[in-house]
Amino acid sequence: MLTNPGYKISFVLDKTAMFTVVSSRKGKDFKHSVKPLPVIWSKVKCWSAANTVHIDDLSRNFSLNPANGIKVKAYYRERAAAEGEDVELRLLAVYLLSIADCPDMSKLDHSHWRRKVQGES
Repeated sequence: MLTNPGYKISFVLDKTAMFTVVSSRKGKDFKHSVKPLPVIWSKVKCWSAANTVHIDDLSRNFSLNPANGIKVKAYYRERAAAEGEDVELRLLAVYLLSIADCPDMSKLDHSHWRRKVQGES
């Protein structure tokens, strides 16, 4: 996907760019890794919270930039094969196209993106 001209992905952060933070869940502290979007925003001036979304299957990865997070269902090849067609990426594409012209992605409520695409309230 990164070298195919049919895709318009600017960059990808994998786990090697992540660092550890401590959060609280159910009254207990736990360590987890986060993706540092503010690092990108500080180095590449054309990118900011206004024009960036962070797509992940773990919402805890959004702790540094929660307003930009879009939580998707995790993909499991075996489950997809057993259940038939996996539609998550198709729904996500529809949602991303619907918000593409928004002047500030961090002002949107991405928490119910799937319902919005499927026409539910």
